[in-house]
Amino acid sequence: MELKTNIFTITEANNTIYDLSEKYVAKTVIAFKIVGSNEVLITAGELGENFIRLDPTEVSLGDTIKVVFKTETAASQEESLHIRLAKLEQTISKLEENNKILEEALKNRVNITAFQAWISLLEKKLGINLVDVTGSVTSTLTRLRD
Repeated sequence: MELKTNIFTITEANNTIYDLSEKYVAKTVIAFKIVGSNEVLITAGELGENFIRLDPTEVSLGDTIKVVFKTETAASQEESLHIRLAKLEQTISKLEENNKILEEALKNRVNITAFQAWISLLEKKLGINLVDVTGSVTSTLTRLRD
């Protein structure tokens, strides 16, 4: 990333949005009002791309403003692309692992016929009806659970 500076004078009293010379990196914009030989920190809202908004209560017509911000160089853009690609590769490998787990779970699931046979066996052993005619849990099972 490269540090850039824009200096300009407020020429319109009602204008609070300013266009910087280059696109800035988010959360890197700092604005100062130049008062004599001093620089006073002022509020600069980032609007995206290369636009900022200055607080109208802190600036007035004729003020000189200095804005410092970082820009992405070609090398940093390429580096961030490599980082994003690495994260995508990690995400894809996690998704592939999850798919294998889900496929294994599908292979090991109990089909409805086997499940109904198991329920029937349990009902005979316990001497109660676990599922009524409508397919919902019976009140007998609810009482046993409580």
